[in-house]
Amino acid sequence: MSKRIFTLLLFCLISSAIIKAQVGITKEDVRNYLTKKESSCFDIGYKWAVQIKKIEFYDVNSDGKDEVIVIASSCYSGTGGPDIHGVYAKDSTGKILELTVNDNIKTFEGKPVYENLVGNRNYTLLYENNLLIEKFHDGSGRKNPLTLYFKWNGKEFNLAKVEKAEIFKTSFNCANAKTDIEKTICGNSELSAMDLKLDSLYTEIMSKLPKNKREKLRDGQKEWTKKRDNNCNYKSVADCLLEMYTKRIKFLIKLNKGKN
Repeated sequence: MSKRIFTLLLFCLISSAIIKAQVGITKEDVRNYLTKKESSCFDIGYKWAVQIKKIEFYDVNSDGKDEVIVIASSCYSGTGGPDIHGVYAKDSTGKILELTVNDNIKTFEGKPVYENLVGNRNYTLLYENNLLIEKFHDGSGRKNPLTLYFKWNGKEFNLAKVEKAEIFKTSFNCANAKTDIEKTICGNSELSAMDLKLDSLYTEIMSKLPKNKREKLRDGQKEWTKKRDNNCNYKSVADCLLEMYTKRIKFLIKLNKGKN
């Protein structure tokens, strides 16, 4: 092979590699990358490693090429929802990279980030107004319990803004809410209203009962509260609470009428 022909072939190979590297990332690129990453799924008998739920293309790091935002489930996701949330890019050599989202932080501007999420929680990824957005949902029945906004700094996505669901008035101080039950009631307009109604009914009935009968109602209310806290958890916190509050309020209304 002459030196000239060898040089021409080498030039063609290099040119082909450069062109390939310049081609933007594709859905197939991401699928192959994630399948390889989750290949242990095949070792435990699964016929698939990854199921892509959502894929969108944006130039999220302002490099002139599209990156891809992916939400997917691996064989390990279980019933909790997608366990893969990532932003993927192709570097100058054609290698697939996952861009870093710095969301493994506990506080932002001195305040806890995730403390108001309850039960089963998951999130979707969005990209709007040059910001990567994690929009959470949980077991509280709230539409947007937590939304996190991230901005690209040239190396990674850093948290820039936190939005949390509105807190409503209840029979107890929501500033001191610790349990999933309390947080759900405080953040759910229907439940907070029911909590106030139940407390008002209970107080009214207690004021009408003779002293020797108040203890029975007080014990009944304590038992109901204990059952509420034990039964309503994880995935269906809000639905469970709505059912329990509805039944207890009906009972108290009936009891109150009997005392008039």
